[in-house]
Amino acid sequence: MTFNTTKVTQVIIVLFAFSIGLFHLANVSGIFVLSTQSIRIYHLMMMLALLFISKPSFSIFENNKLDKLVSVILTVVTLGSGIYMLSRWQDIALSGGETELLDAWVGVVILLLVLEGARRAVGNVLAIICTLFFIYPFISPFLPGILESRGYPLLRISEILTTTAQGVYGIPLGVSATYIILFSIYGAFLTEFGAGEFFFKIANRLTRNMRAAGAKTAVIFSTLLGMVSGSVAGNVAVTGTLTIPMMKREGYKSHQAGAIEAVVSTGGQLMPPVMGAAFIMAEIIGVPYTDIMQVAIIPACLFFLSIFFVVHLQAVKADLKPIPVDNEDQQSTLQLLISGGQYIIPFGTLIVMIIAGYSPFKACFYSTIILLICHIIWQRRIDKAFFSKSFNAITGGAKAVVPIAYACQYCRYYRRHTGYHRFRL
Repeated sequence: MTFNTTKVTQVIIVLFAFSIGLFHLANVSGIFVLSTQSIRIYHLMMMLALLFISKPSFSIFENNKLDKLVSVILTVVTLGSGIYMLSRWQDIALSGGETELLDAWVGVVILLLVLEGARRAVGNVLAIICTLFFIYPFISPFLPGILESRGYPLLRISEILTTTAQGVYGIPLGVSATYIILFSIYGAFLTEFGAGEFFFKIANRLTRNMRAAGAKTAVIFSTLLGMVSGSVAGNVAVTGTLTIPMMKREGYKSHQAGAIEAVVSTGGQLMPPVMGAAFIMAEIIGVPYTDIMQVAIIPACLFFLSIFFVVHLQAVKADLKPIPVDNEDQQSTLQLLISGGQYIIPFGTLIVMIIAGYSPFKACFYSTIILLICHIIWQRRIDKAFFSKSFNAITGGAKAVVPIAYACQYCRYYRRHTGYHRFRL
């Protein structure tokens, strides 16, 4: 019997992603409760494994059998090192940080895996920058002036970065394993169940018969979607496919339409209640997330408002005329809002719960449950599509966090290898 390796790989990727998403949903729901360190180790292990399976070392080796074999080996090593850390971290913690030689060498393997994962997920630039900071402790005794320090051996660095909560398993990765992945899944649920289409209809209704309606729709659409996605890439992926063709029909050139969409989608990570890096900011500086939300509201609104006016002025300058819109959509605004109640209610619940003092990930989880309940009420049935969309949302949300997880690791990784850390010692 012969197997299609491509299909087998795709099935494995889907199962990995689904298991990651389901694990985090089960943990936040209270089905099982694990320690913070266990969650972080599992999160990193599965994200690394998912990346190595799904992405080749270089794009030119995408269908290369040898490269696939290397990826399989890296995946096995990732799972093995992760399982080892899961079995050892508690003993290390209870002993006051006492480690064994094997712990340090397994840590070295994890650091190398993280470097390779960052190179594949984010790009060569980040991997090179972090490699430079990684070698700093080895060469620092030979550097002049303020760059000089006593230096540290490899195994000592490995212990600090992998057997404590001060390295790759630090606060940023913890944020990725709690807040970010849950909100990513939440955004995927909204997209799968049609919230993107509803937001587009609202934005399109507000800009109908205006000059540069497509560009203004992109601004409003990105504002609405940015409130729940917290992702620039997610905003571009959802809004761009709808608004860029509209802008091109109005007379914008391809590069102009793409530029407008890229700029307005950037605001997706600035618009409360779900903001990209704000979760990490809240954890590091110790400020409640609701305070950061309140401070961010005015700048985020000014950002989108300024782009709205710039788009209008550019349209006036280019003498772009409004395009008459046919009346195919006979649905009134009230009917549109009622049909979108299945998205408005969960979104309102999310905001109210966060303001009321619930943790963001608890608010996100309950909002997701309410979204599913509202969908069942509005559709009046539970069919195969319901389970298919739920499965796709969990899988897609987990996949979207892969590059973010590596960037989060390096927030702490960078900090441990700069002068800031040296002076703290």
